[in-house]
Amino acid sequence: RLSWYAWAFDRYRRARLEITRGAERRVVAPGVPGLVSIVLPVFDGEDLVREALDSILAQTWENWELIAIDDGSTDGTGAILDEYARRDSRIRVVHQENRKIPRTLSRGFRMARGEYLTWTSADNRLKPGFLEKMVACLERHPDWDMIYANLDIIGEDGEPLRGSEWYAGYQVPPGSEHIHLPEDPRELNTWANNFVGAAFLYRSRVAWLLGDYSPHRFTAEDYDYWMRVNEMLVLRHADFDEPVYEYRFHSRSLTARDEELGITRDREKLMVFDDHRRDALLTPALWTVRTLGERSARIGEELEARVRAAGHVLAGEGSSDPRRLPPLFLTTVHVAIVDRTGEADVPPADLPPGCLKVLATPGPVDGPVPEGWDLGVTVGEGRAAERDVPYRGWLSVPDAGALFAAAEIRAREGRFSALEEAIASGDGGQELEASVIVCTHRPVEPLAEAVFSAVGQDLAGGAHEVILVNNSPGSPALETAISELVARAEAERSGILRVVHCPVPGLSHARNAGVAAARGGVLLFLDDDAVAPPGWVSTAVRLFRDHPRTGIIGGHIRLVPPDPPPRVLQPGWERYWSQFLTGHESYTEVENWWEYPWGASWCARRRTLLEIGGFRCRYGRVGDDFSGGEEVIAAVLAARLGWGIAVAPELEVEHRVVRERYTWEHVRKTIIAGTLVNYQAQRDLYLPLWEGPWSTVKKIVSPAVDRTVGARTAGARIRHWLYRKEAWIELLRRQLGDRRGRARRAWGRGGVG
Repeated sequence: RLSWYAWAFDRYRRARLEITRGAERRVVAPGVPGLVSIVLPVFDGEDLVREALDSILAQTWENWELIAIDDGSTDGTGAILDEYARRDSRIRVVHQENRKIPRTLSRGFRMARGEYLTWTSADNRLKPGFLEKMVACLERHPDWDMIYANLDIIGEDGEPLRGSEWYAGYQVPPGSEHIHLPEDPRELNTWANNFVGAAFLYRSRVAWLLGDYSPHRFTAEDYDYWMRVNEMLVLRHADFDEPVYEYRFHSRSLTARDEELGITRDREKLMVFDDHRRDALLTPALWTVRTLGERSARIGEELEARVRAAGHVLAGEGSSDPRRLPPLFLTTVHVAIVDRTGEADVPPADLPPGCLKVLATPGPVDGPVPEGWDLGVTVGEGRAAERDVPYRGWLSVPDAGALFAAAEIRAREGRFSALEEAIASGDGGQELEASVIVCTHRPVEPLAEAVFSAVGQDLAGGAHEVILVNNSPGSPALETAISELVARAEAERSGILRVVHCPVPGLSHARNAGVAAARGGVLLFLDDDAVAPPGWVSTAVRLFRDHPRTGIIGGHIRLVPPDPPPRVLQPGWERYWSQFLTGHESYTEVENWWEYPWGASWCARRRTLLEIGGFRCRYGRVGDDFSGGEEVIAAVLAARLGWGIAVAPELEVEHRVVRERYTWEHVRKTIIAGTLVNYQAQRDLYLPLWEGPWSTVKKIVSPAVDRTVGARTAGARIRHWLYRKEAWIELLRRQLGDRRGRARRAWGRGGVG
């Protein structure tokens, strides 16, 4: 049976394949057939680099090129590299100032001309058959994008390292130098363990689709890259067991300097960010498609059909003004398809920030990709890829499905890079003290009260803004209501209210749009049917200032029902309409997930939300459904990164739910959704798994009625009892489905897709 870590990734990967249909495997990238490009970054490696170079020269596969980059060495490394380059024309040497490994690798691979790519270190050695065996494996498996193989470990003297604690669990036989790495890559992204190792080979399309190594992941740049391959392409263990690489452990290696460099410590940040990537890779992107010519029109129609089939959004179909679309969390793609490249114009000037601009053509390529375009793609069977500026073009695809996959992956990677850059730059929203974010998808009656309770806030010595996120920009009624609110706000306090459009439905999407657009360091999320009292914003700003390591603070939420109170509102049932009242009397930091705040009064540092990658979009309400949990998940992730989580009763707001929501069906759906979201958070590895199917069965068969549940009548208590039973029955169905799936999907070597 699969572990829960492997099962979580397995479910993600199958959902991802439903979107791309594996069409990325049909993308052809530039690369000299059969040529292996090896990148060797080296800094002050004069004592060992000759061994690494000699091992490359000894390869039985002779069709290779070596791009050796002297990364600002202060010893004789550069002279040694130049010496070998004079001896063998397959070696190119670059001398540069010290840029560290991620940027150095990226520079090397942008120079690479090969169909196959790998890199090695100055302190390691390739066994003579390394390239031959790895190339043969990829040729046997044309659908595999990258492989990794077993290796031997050696000591500082270059001799086999036996009886070592390194890779102890993978030594075959135990105590030997032979390391047999896990054959199933499904835990690579969900359990912090970079088991791919140093023996790997991948196709040029990997580099052209995924782009550079992240400059912000020094010491984890390889793990980060393998994760990206695994979640978007096809990563496999080689189909042979023989070790083909020698990995050296010595006192000056990066691995040996783990504690000094914080390699393991920084891994948690990588795991959280990768969790964001996988969540985002299952969410819709926003596309615009334009065509010029008859052949292009046919491809454009097919591409639009693929966009819709993937559940993505086409501009013009409920979307809005691109100037109101925020960066960072919304992936946007503009594809122009022309019959001849000479007809290509510059991309439109009104595209959203960070939009990937793709020029595609079924006709012959006439020169390089024109300026202004990020990617050039030729569409048609049998067309060979041509190299232009690295990673710009030209890619070749056989059809619109592969065009969709190539553009989508490149656009996702660009957005992830932009978010990493924002995190690294410390972009926490420095222009204003605070931003209040109100998300809405309907012109509800309390919306004006919510907005103007935020507009009317006063910050002593500071400034704030109010961001109204329109999560249904195609709705004329909502557009009219928002226009009226903007006009009133301008008359009251000019420039304080901004409108942001989020064409992808869902509260988490809308909240992320608000985060991206916000200029404040403190973000306060207010429901569109909640009212904040005077001083709400200034109190939140003060609390964050007084507690610099706190990342999230939640306030109390008091339900204010209509008058007269609806009959369905039983004593103690206010929580089914999001009342959140704790026993805390003042600011209190909480440690357990079940104490974490949620709902209509929820605040966070913008920096904290950027670091965790925003709200997880597979949680949170979409339209009028009853899902939730996104605030608790955000707090769990923030706590993993060391941020404190707190509850502040003084941040209380009033929740003014409209009478139409006080129904028995609302209670039923809320109870069922709460049970299932809790289990979803467990199976997604955010919360610990503490109960199994047998525990759920006992709850179902128990005839006892929970008499602690407040109810004025026996009928209400029975209804509540039946709703709980229904929730547990659905929970049991999902638990048993997971058990069957974990058993059915278990395998040895291979993987999803």
